[in-house]
Amino acid sequence: MNVYCTAPGYKRLASTPKLSKQARQSSKCFDYYSSHGHNESFTCYHFDISPQTFYCWKERHNPRHLESLENRSHRLWHVRQPTYSAELANAGLRLREEYPDGAKINW
Repeated sequence: MNVYCTAPGYKRLASTPKLSKQARQSSKCFDYYSSHGHNESFTCYHFDISPQTFYCWKERHNPRHLESLENRSHRLWHVRQPTYSAELANAGLRLREEYPDGAKINW
């Protein structure tokens, strides 16, 4: 007789993700938050974090995916491209080579 059965989602429970130190702290923070009546100010005081930090974590917190608490990149998604032409850039380089000490240029 086979007494073993698999419950839906057992693989997700079996594989716990490796979290960074900051993600583990925020996970503990949310465990404390849920066990103490969802009191934000008390949780912030207990963990010595600012309310702004707590609300930022709370906005991206997903209890089913602990990886959501990991730090994200601060790099901009859209970086401005230069609006000057290659000729203008070369002219600037020539001026720098001609006047390396930053002497005044008379236009």
